[in-house]
Amino acid sequence: METQKRIPESDILTPQEHVIMGSTPSINVAEVDKTKWYIPEGVINGTVTIADVVQRREELNSFESSVIGFALGFDKPIKVRLQAIDEETGQTVDDPKILVDEVDVTEEAYRQFKQMGMDLHLREKRSDPEVEMIRRGEVE
Repeated sequence: METQKRIPESDILTPQEHVIMGSTPSINVAEVDKTKWYIPEGVINGTVTIADVVQRREELNSFESSVIGFALGFDKPIKVRLQAIDEETGQTVDDPKILVDEVDVTEEAYRQFKQMGMDLHLREKRSDPEVEMIRRGEVE
């Protein structure tokens, strides 16, 4: 019988997710490449493999926080939906989604974090295909 190693939840969260959940990342992300914000801390520290993190994140799927929910102005806990991990780079494929009662409040929550002075190092939003066509001069 194979004994599966228990991976601490802190190892499967990225620094970005740690900040969203109200905890402090274990690495000094101000001194590292911005892309480290999207890589789980256990992978950065070399304590777990990407495959282990992928499996554990799939099992957990999300985390809840009443404290952060209330701090952001919601009257209920927030649920931070964990994003998939790119198995080559170890980075999350997108920024975390934030839900209240299964309703997506991500944009509103990110605005609140920004107003509180917190930089989550969000990825640039991909632009709408029509906007791209206009930029290329294909549509007036």
